[in-house]
Amino acid sequence: MTFQTGSKALLIFSKAPVVGITKTRLTVQRGGTLTPEQAAALYEACLLDVMATGATALERCRADGQEYDLLVSCSPAEECPLLLKTLNRLPDWARPAHVLCDQGNSFDEHMDDAVQQVLARGYAAVVVIGGDLPMLQPETIQQAFHWLDRLNGPRGALVLAPCQEGGVSLVGLTGETPFSFRGAFYNPAGVTALEALVEKAATADIPLALLETISDVDYPVDLASLIPTLQAMTYAAEFQAGIVVPQHTLNLVAKLGLAARAYPEEAVRGVLESRPE
Repeated sequence: MTFQTGSKALLIFSKAPVVGITKTRLTVQRGGTLTPEQAAALYEACLLDVMATGATALERCRADGQEYDLLVSCSPAEECPLLLKTLNRLPDWARPAHVLCDQGNSFDEHMDDAVQQVLARGYAAVVVIGGDLPMLQPETIQQAFHWLDRLNGPRGALVLAPCQEGGVSLVGLTGETPFSFRGAFYNPAGVTALEALVEKAATADIPLALLETISDVDYPVDLASLIPTLQAMTYAAEFQAGIVVPQHTLNLVAKLGLAARAYPEEAVRGVLESRPE
């Protein structure tokens, strides 16, 4: 496949929805509420929604006259056929231009390898997102590319979107950016990924833009937060132009009969008041 030099890429840094491996922190065995099959199905639904949102964002980005491609990375290589089978559920307009196999001995190395593979194909900039961000909206991706264009200079540019607990759900950089993810997501100092990435940018004097927080779905509390948000998005989309409802995730939540519940105010107050000083 021919890749246009100077075009930009949105990379979905993903994995295949393998039962017993994918999203196991949501399973009953790990203190959650889902079976291994349900956890894998949830990730699959999230990934399909992220792909559709990403494709929608790039279609809107192309209004500026530039070229944008949607790419996906996966590891290990033997799981790529399952990922491709999952992506085949998407309509043609939402499928990736290419699927990469990233390699490494750690998350940081896998991320570095995936990004370098993209930039080596001649892309001027890359925005990386995970496959477990069903609440992600096209506008956030558009803003990421906007800020990379606006800030790019002799030291390149970096854009970040936080997720809960000091994590990072979106990273973007230009081809000129002297940046490595080594020691960022898993670092010996024990600082959060967001802190580590910002510190690396500041040390290298790289211009940085910070976007809104985008929550991923790793733990049961994340799933509990997601469910009412999906319901709110569905209704708001009737009045708020531009919202993309993550329909695959919404349908699966309904199929599994999942619901979020809040404790009565009195019970919460009692728990809080009974905590030791």
